[in-house]
This record gives sequence, structure tokens and C-alpha cells, in this order.
Amino acid sequence: MQRSFGFWRTWALVVGVMIGNGILLLPALLAPYGSLSLLGWLFAGGGTILIALVFGSLAKRIPKIGGPYAYTREALGDLPGFLIAWGYWIAICLATAAAGVAFSAYFGFFVPAVSSDAVYGAITALIVIWLFTGINVAGVKSAGIVQLVTTLLKLLPLFLIAGGGMLLGDVTSVPATNPNNESLFVLIAGMVTITMWAFVGVEAATIPADDVIDPTKTIPRATLIGTLTVMSVYIMATYGVMALIPGPELAASTSPFADAASIIFGPWGASLVAVGALISITGGLNGNILLSGMTPRAAALDKLFPARFATLNGAGSPAYALIFSGVLEFWRLCW
Repeated sequence: MQRSFGFWRTWALVVGVMIGNGILLLPALLAPYGSLSLLGWLFAGGGTILIALVFGSLAKRIPKIGGPYAYTREALGDLPGFLIAWGYWIAICLATAAAGVAFSAYFGFFVPAVSSDAVYGAITALIVIWLFTGINVAGVKSAGIVQLVTTLLKLLPLFLIAGGGMLLGDVTSVPATNPNNESLFVLIAGMVTITMWAFVGVEAATIPADDVIDPTKTIPRATLIGTLTVMSVYIMATYGVMALIPGPELAASTSPFADAASIIFGPWGASLVAVGALISITGGLNGNILLSGMTPRAAALDKLFPARFATLNGAGSPAYALIFSGVLEFWRLCW
């Protein structure tokens, strides 16, 4: 099958998986630190850049489908490789189910019955999960196109709020606060604990290596540039919100981006954030579903998973692995 992931689609996979709905709460969590939160972003982002460089180096040496699974098996053997494949696959399936629930919550902004009725919420989550599973079953190329489009669309509202906050607010007025009078080391460690999880997904580009054009060059570039993109967006968006909303008020907010958007755009600002959140969630959902098919396929090619997981349909997609993963996600939502 012809490889369909060039640089931009691979970059979109990294950015799309990393930026999910979690970014929408980070300004409130970091509000007690004020401008000192920049240190948390720099240390967490710097550590993630080092991880990205490691993954890039491994992708050059072992340009095989499976990413972390393939590297672990190559270095340590079948059992550690199997444990990584199994654990990562289950984690991705759980993350997909959680994204479906988050989609239902934000969709409830427009259709209140979805958020007020658990049955409607579960049905909405299942519909969106199976919709994107169908897109992935239709082919890796179609999944890549959707990933690129949703990633570009999810960045737009974040840039609008970041730019609006810096233009209408005063970044220099954001205080540098140490709420518990901790040492610099403990302070930074606390902020990194909050920010580091927002970079989960840095490994995404390494997993569909068989579908990446010139993987030894494309994967390292896309992983590094994708990480830098995410780090820049996080810092600008956080400071944009902090420039508009006073620290104590921001720390108590349950929807900091909606509050900031209401200041910038007026009454329809909350709707903009809800739409942006839905796009952000679906972008991450599409990427995770792609990975949930590729990971068991990689293990099956090495005879560590049942052979059926390695099969491709006529569109070059691991349809069986994708559908099986969808069943696990269905079970998790209904359980």
C-alpha cells in the first residue's frame, strides 16, 4: 500500500493527540502561580523536547510500526515488548472512551438533553467513537486528512483567545506568586506535575511508521516541531487567559477559556469555546483511534498478538484491530 502520511499529517497526529480537552482547564490550575507558571511550561516542555529527540533518534534506527512497542521489543525482547503493546493499547482504548464522554459533555452545551440524561450522553459518545472508527476503517489516508483538518481547526480558537488576551489584557500585570512560599525546586516540581501530562502523545508519530513517507526523516522532524508547536500554543493560550482574568477569579473558574472568550467576543464567546472544544476532542479521538489499530497490528506482525490483528482491508487499514478496539471502548462506556 502507498504511504500516505507526509510531514504535515504526521505533525498533525502529534499535535492533535497532545492537545485535547485538558488544555481548557490549565489556566485555572496554574492561576495561583501567575507569571511563574512560565517556568513550569519551560521545564515540562524542555523535558518533552528531550523525549521527542529520543523518539526521533529511535525512529531513525528502527523505522518500524509500533513505536515504543517496537523499540522495547528490539532492545529487551518479546515479553517486555508484549507488555508495552498490551498496556499502551488498553490505555489508548480507555482514553478514547474518555474522549467520547468529554465530547458528550461539551455537545450538551448545544443540546442540553445530552448532558442531563446519561443514556443520551452514552449514545452520543458511542456515535462519535464509531463515526471516527469508520473513518479510520475507510483508510489511513482518510484518517490522516481528517487529522490534519481537525488539528488546524482546533488551533484557531486557541490562537484567537491567546491573541485577544494579549491585545485586550495586560500580560505585564500578571503577578509572579509563590502561594506556599516553597523553594524554587519544589515550586517548579509542582508546576511540572500539572503541566507535564498535557504533553502526553509525543510518541504518536512513531506508531504508524509503515504509513509515513520517508519515516527516518519525517518522524523525527514532525515529532520535534509538533512538540514545539504544542508548547508555544500552551504558553500563549495560558498567558492570554491570565492577562484577561484576575488570578483569584481565574483560580476559581471551572471554564477559564469560556470566561476569557466572553470578555473578548461577548455573548457568543462561550459558544466559540464549546465548538473549539468539540473539534479539539474529535481531533484527539481520531488520532487515538488510529493508534488503537496500529499498536495491536504491530504486535501481531511479530506474532505476539493473534494474527487476525495484523490483517489489512482493501483500503490498507487494520480494520479488525480498529473494530475490536471499538468494541472494548463500547464495553468501557457501558460498564
